[in-house]
Amino acid sequence: MAQENSPIQHELRFAERTQFQAGIAAFDFSGRALKHSDVIAFNYGLPDGDLFQLPELKAATALALSGDGARSLQYGGGSGTSRLPAYIAADRSRRWNTTVEPDEVLITSGSSQAIDLAGRLFLDPTDEVWFEAPSYFGAIHVLSLYGRQRRGFGMDAQGLVVDEVAEELERRAKTGAPLPKLFYVIPNYQNPTGLTMSLERRRTLAELAMRYGFYIIEDDAYGELGFDGVALPPIRSFAPEHTLYVTTFSKTVAPGLRVGAVIAPKTIIRGMQRVKSEGGTSPFVQETLANLLESIDFQAHLAHLRQTYRDRRDAMTETLAKVMPSGCEWTTPLGGFFVWVTLPEHTDIHRVWEHALEERVSFVGGPPFYVDEAGKNQMRLSFSYFKPDIIREGVLRLSRAVEKSMSPALTPTAPSAGR
Repeated sequence: MAQENSPIQHELRFAERTQFQAGIAAFDFSGRALKHSDVIAFNYGLPDGDLFQLPELKAATALALSGDGARSLQYGGGSGTSRLPAYIAADRSRRWNTTVEPDEVLITSGSSQAIDLAGRLFLDPTDEVWFEAPSYFGAIHVLSLYGRQRRGFGMDAQGLVVDEVAEELERRAKTGAPLPKLFYVIPNYQNPTGLTMSLERRRTLAELAMRYGFYIIEDDAYGELGFDGVALPPIRSFAPEHTLYVTTFSKTVAPGLRVGAVIAPKTIIRGMQRVKSEGGTSPFVQETLANLLESIDFQAHLAHLRQTYRDRRDAMTETLAKVMPSGCEWTTPLGGFFVWVTLPEHTDIHRVWEHALEERVSFVGGPPFYVDEAGKNQMRLSFSYFKPDIIREGVLRLSRAVEKSMSPALTPTAPSAGR
């Protein structure tokens, strides 16, 4: 008989733990050079590297190293660790016409760490986390590490169907059933659908959070990339004491910096600081980013991003309308990176994937974005990485793959991708 602490027992225990936790690292980009591939990869939720402000970043980095540069490389870092929260607080105060204090802002290693910290702070293993259906698979996986009870609620053209949420909350309150601890939503240009939650539904969800005592994780990763110039108020504005607002510079500056932030009540920020165990988000990177933001016209930069991504969205949706087979539907997002495609009900997304690889195009199949077995005839397409001509060619290839998938084919390994 194997001993309790034998290597075999350890292996079995780790296998059991990681089977549930699998998928947290959404995609391994190491060693991949997309420009050398002939696959048009619509599965990559990446900003275009040509839009990174490299000369300005080089200058900001040099400035971080000059003068008292050693301080920015120390534990605790230089002035950037206070300047960056102050910048975010001032920016959101201006945009939201309210007051955000710097000590209501916590800098994190990307928005994913902010989501992880919320799970660590709030969730016990028996707690429930609710999501939009579909939702960002990275958040589903991360929050599942802490509260394993998950529930998804449907979406329509106005975003999350909040009436369904209200009905379920009322039913549970009457029967004494458990209420959710956290509700994770992406109200602006949602990943994966590209949908935007309406103003009324934002207000109603905030009211439900206050009435039933749960907390909203408002992931606003794409909120600065709206194409029509209309910015709806955040959910936080209706329920600041029940909202953890999460943002990131990954989509607007560069994901390699790994800088995000959470805005929340001071008591929550202090709690997140206590469970934030990595020793602090890179002080040197914060110094560099603070230098960059203080030296450029960031609003002009955002305007350039919006126009660029709008042109790419148009290239994708217009080509979909021209070449996709009858019975296919898709969203037309008002911002962000993604288009969500729903194929005829009988279509098997795994067969589409097999033929897509033959056509040298890729996407993300629907199932990873759900907490149940849904999404088998859906896919997420990203228009952010490629220029319009390549997008048009990619959609043409994809249409051929969809047409081929109507006949029997082998079932391949399920597709995967990054945010």
